[in-house]
Amino acid sequence: MSEEKKNPASIPEQCEDDFSKLMQADRLVTLGRLVAGVAHEIGNPLTGILTYAYLLRDSFAKDDPRREDLELIIQETLRCREIVRGLLDFARQCKLKRERVLVNEIVAKAVRLVEKQKEFKEVKIITELDPKIGEISADPFQIEQVVLNLVINAGEAMPKGGRIWVRTRSLNDGWVELEVEDEGVGIPAELKEVIFEPFFTTKKDQGGTGLGLSICYGIVKNHEGEIRLESELGRGTKFIVRFPKHSPKEESTP
Repeated sequence: MSEEKKNPASIPEQCEDDFSKLMQADRLVTLGRLVAGVAHEIGNPLTGILTYAYLLRDSFAKDDPRREDLELIIQETLRCREIVRGLLDFARQCKLKRERVLVNEIVAKAVRLVEKQKEFKEVKIITELDPKIGEISADPFQIEQVVLNLVINAGEAMPKGGRIWVRTRSLNDGWVELEVEDEGVGIPAELKEVIFEPFFTTKKDQGGTGLGLSICYGIVKNHEGEIRLESELGRGTKFIVRFPKHSPKEESTP
């Protein structure tokens, strides 16, 4: 007797979930290969910009007001270089540069950076940080990237302005939780399954690349964490990220 063909609708939900995770992992491998090539190409001109910015800054007297503008160029170029390095680490699946980090400090720093952007002029960011959250063992730069990407994504969902809530809390089951919630347009149910896919974006007309949430997904998974979203059309979106708490037995990766 020939084997009965299975109806996809009869596959258990757990199997479907596992299959989705495998597909997501495969897409991230493809993303990694592409990002590695792009990052190398961007890295070379950044080095040139940084070199000449240093030379130009040092050619002016210390009290010359133009030095301040050049300092800003240097700092932003250094930040771009760190982003490129982070992308390369993500693409290569390199070992994380773990250290004991305070989640609240990283969140507060990221919020300060975002609040200064002109796009957030009509956006109010409300922080609710649990003072007892403690430490996690993580790469601080990569965790900051996750927070920045999620907050910026929330702001872009509210082109006319609104509120963003950034919360942290310590859970009793050995996890630390970060929430970023907005009151934007929300995400349709059919898009929730593809929101973390590389290059998926609903903001192509605004220059969106579709990499931000994919990178968040990769960073969180590399930290043995979890990321998911809750959303309702017209009522906003909430991203929930969980990281394992730092254990005294853990050693920093050199």
